[in-house]
Amino acid sequence: MVVSLRELLDPCRVSDEEALETARQRAAQRESFGLEVIRHVDAYLNSTRIVGGLIERGFLLVEAVAQPVQYLWLVRAGLVHDDLTVRFAAISLLSRQVKSPGWIQKLASDSADQVRLGLMEALLRHPDPETEQVLLGGVSDPCPDVAASAVYSLYMLDPERHMETVHKLASHRIPAFRCAAAGLIGKLGPACRCQLLKPLLTDPDAAVRRAAFQTVSALKGAHAA
Repeated sequence: MVVSLRELLDPCRVSDEEALETARQRAAQRESFGLEVIRHVDAYLNSTRIVGGLIERGFLLVEAVAQPVQYLWLVRAGLVHDDLTVRFAAISLLSRQVKSPGWIQKLASDSADQVRLGLMEALLRHPDPETEQVLLGGVSDPCPDVAASAVYSLYMLDPERHMETVHKLASHRIPAFRCAAAGLIGKLGPACRCQLLKPLLTDPDAAVRRAAFQTVSALKGAHAA
């Protein structure tokens, strides 16, 4: 049975295994097939209605039949997309291809906060010296969310060694960074939460205090559940 590219991109019509096998066969027969898949996924990203599963399948096929250098721009488009499922799909692909030559350098210096944030989240899945250096650079990012994501990733790589990095974020001179720290603390181990949250609950900035109390409320709710 001949399956169209549109059907290959639809998880309701074709399984992942069948779609990947068929796509690889067509890519072996026709060099331009990878670019065709990229164009279709790009059209989905620019459509007014995002259908669940199509983007995830699209990124899966792009990764299977195209060269990383050909679709870095597509991943970037996914990272800045308004739809959360699209961003998650882009981060998942990025986490698998982050070691492709030049990707880390290009994305780490991107002007869009969401791109740098996606990179920090993807790097969490690759604990090694190169990753750690990029995350250490992310700690000083001008965007609070990016800095907090880098701090959290470092903490997850080695909690004991990077606890001081968490403390520095929680005592940052700019309130927005302390707000980001308040949200981050809720994800950390129970033993260190109280010590880190206590000064934020009495912070001079009202937004920081509010963020800290929200974290406390969320932790209480989770404990009660």
